[in-house]
Amino acid sequence: MPKPKQVRDADKTRAAILSASTQLFAEKGFIGASISDIAEVVGVSKSSIYHYFPSKEAILHSLIDSFAQEVDLLIQAAGKYKLDQEKILTEFAEILMRHQDAVRLAPTLMPGAPEEIREILFKQHKNMLKLLVPGIPTKEKMMRGMLALTGVILAIAPPPMPTNLPQIKPDIKLIVKIALDTLGVKER
Repeated sequence: MPKPKQVRDADKTRAAILSASTQLFAEKGFIGASISDIAEVVGVSKSSIYHYFPSKEAILHSLIDSFAQEVDLLIQAAGKYKLDQEKILTEFAEILMRHQDAVRLAPTLMPGAPEEIREILFKQHKNMLKLLVPGIPTKEKMMRGMLALTGVILAIAPPPMPTNLPQIKPDIKLIVKIALDTLGVKER
């Protein structure tokens, strides 16, 4: 008697592929993780992976693009509505919270990521710095801006931590307060 055909939910399979890819890219890096590795973790064939994504780069784009689009919208809104640094940092932290897995990948991916992904992330980092440190900044202000921005990113989406250290849930208000202190901005 033939086996009953297994019915897969396309959305669940796509989500499983993205989840496995996030895990594998974090563990092995973009270059080290293969489509075969992803298929094995998901429990599907390589051809099934290619049914959902034409390439490993397309998987990475799917992971990063949603995050990048939200940051672009924030950058546009900040300029259009003259948002202050506190509002910019709070909105940025909320975006990071929604995309923690993709954000955690960025440092891991950079060495092997496709050039266009690196360019997107670099451009956004540069534009966020311009919002946080407007005008022609001094060396100190630029350093404060880089520390504040990097601090927010790492506080929201830290790299994997040893299991013997306490896991701290990100507190956006506290993170923004510390970033504003780093920037030398007085709270209202």
